[in-house]
Amino acid sequence: MEYEYRISHLSSSFLVWFGIFLSTFFACFHLSSFAAPAKGAVPVSSPLRVCSEPGFFPFEMQTHKGEWIGYDIDLIKMFAKSSGRKVSFVDVRFSDLIQALTQVRSCDVVASAMMINEERQKIVLFSRPTYETYYGALLRHEDIKKFTTAASLNKPEVRIAVQRGTQSAQYVSLNFSKAQIIVFDTNKQTVKAVLEHKADIFIDDSVFITMTVKRKSSLLAEMDPQLFPDNDYSGMGIAFRREDTALKAEFDTFFEKIQKNGELNKLQKYYFEDMTWMKNF
Repeated sequence: MEYEYRISHLSSSFLVWFGIFLSTFFACFHLSSFAAPAKGAVPVSSPLRVCSEPGFFPFEMQTHKGEWIGYDIDLIKMFAKSSGRKVSFVDVRFSDLIQALTQVRSCDVVASAMMINEERQKIVLFSRPTYETYYGALLRHEDIKKFTTAASLNKPEVRIAVQRGTQSAQYVSLNFSKAQIIVFDTNKQTVKAVLEHKADIFIDDSVFITMTVKRKSSLLAEMDPQLFPDNDYSGMGIAFRREDTALKAEFDTFFEKIQKNGELNKLQKYYFEDMTWMKNF
């Protein structure tokens, strides 16, 4: 009887400890299976969602067939390909881009020729500068002799067009406060306003200004950017949510790689020098 009791007691103890072991094992397995991903990680299995506003030559554009192309766009496509991700683009008005990224969260990154500044850096993380540029201005041919200095723009009767939410709009407010500053939602509207005599001049990124003038050379001219005050080079970058440190670091590593292997130089030459992409427009 004592022997049978010991066997029974041992069996019961074994079952208890074995049950505890199984419970612990499956609890750990359950937690590891549903653990949160690393901070800032975008799973390779998920497409990289990119917010951008097309129409800003040559950085973000859509062809007549709806294909997304441009310096920033190709840069993001190359990054996605290098990390084994698919990529999808979301058309968002420039002034709403940061909100779409940080609040609505309809995308993972913003690639839209966005200038890096202190105000934006309080809300988002920026990649290392992907391109550097300065301010430029376009106007109608007949007004070239009328506006020859920065002072000639800073007058109450002068109408300066800017795009809402841009660094250029802030620059104009600070340096041409006496002029009439007309704010538009898109750069297409600003150019149209100048062509239709609803504005006298449009100030924005110099590369976009140059490209627009080349496309409409019979109607528009470019003002000498050296005439503008404090017109220093400013960096553009890809924007990330502040918690997405891993994704930003991954992009910066990729960008450094293509700087060294010559791929970035080829991309810049294609969009800023050869400009064969213009045949699509």
